[in-house]
Amino acid sequence: MELCPHTKQSVYLLNGINTEICVIKFSDTILVSLNQINKIGTILLAKQPPNLFEDSDATPIISTLLGKDDPATHLYARALVEQIPKQYSLVLFLGLKSHIPEDVKLVVKMFRENMLF
Repeated sequence: MELCPHTKQSVYLLNGINTEICVIKFSDTILVSLNQINKIGTILLAKQPPNLFEDSDATPIISTLLGKDDPATHLYARALVEQIPKQYSLVLFLGLKSHIPEDVKLVVKMFRENMLF
C-alpha cells in the first residue's frame, strides 16, 4: 500500500493561454487539475463501469460534483478517464477559460505526458 500520493505538474500553452496541469495518483483515484483561471472551476467524477464482457464498450459514468453541468466538460472527463486503467476513478478539476471540443485532443496529450503509471 502506498503511503504518499505521486504528483506531477507542468505548464503548457493551450490557445495561447498558460495552462497548468497537475496529476496526482492515489491508490484508487487519479486527480487531474487543468487550470487557466486560478480557480477550482468545475469538478467532475468519472469512472469506467465494470465490464462483464471484455469486448463490450461500456460508456464511462460521469458526474458533475461542483459547478456547471455542461456536456463539454463531460467530454474532457470521458477522454481522460479512457486513458487510465479501469480500476482507477478520475476526479477532474477543470478551470479552463473555454471548453472547446477541439481542445480535447491537446488536453489528452498533456495528460499522457504527465501520467504516473
